[in-house]
Parts: sequence; C-alpha cells; structure tokens
Amino acid sequence: MALISTAAVKKCVTCEFWNGARVASPTGREVKYRLRPTDGDTGICSNGSSIKKGKPVRGGDSGCTKWTKWSSLK
Repeated sequence: MALISTAAVKKCVTCEFWNGARVASPTGREVKYRLRPTDGDTGICSNGSSIKKGKPVRGGDSGCTKWTKWSSLK
C-alpha cells in the first residue's frame, strides 16, 4: 500500500537526506512512498548533523530539527 504526503509536511519522506524509496509527483507538491517497512518504507538518514544520522527511519516519521525539503519537491 502506498501513501501520499504533501511537500509542506516535515516528515523524513520529504527530507533531502532520507534515502528510502519514494517518487515525487509531476507537480512536485506531493511524494508517494510505501506504508510498511517490508514494502520499502525504511531509509537511512544521511544528514551528518542529525541525531538520526546513519539510522534506519521510516518515511512517515516526523522530521528532525535538521530537516531540509527534498530538492525534487516545490
């Protein structure tokens, strides 16, 4: 099952540093990702200054204070 999150929401799935499976909508206002870890919902945080750095985090997790909007989103 897939979820869609708006670009304005600060979640890991909308962060530049989350490397899980996701797809930006053609308009760049939404991102589609998987619901369960078995479906690819989990990605590693690559932000060197985040407390989540190098850890597997789910796309739906709330972003941290180091959140930066994914460059594929508007």
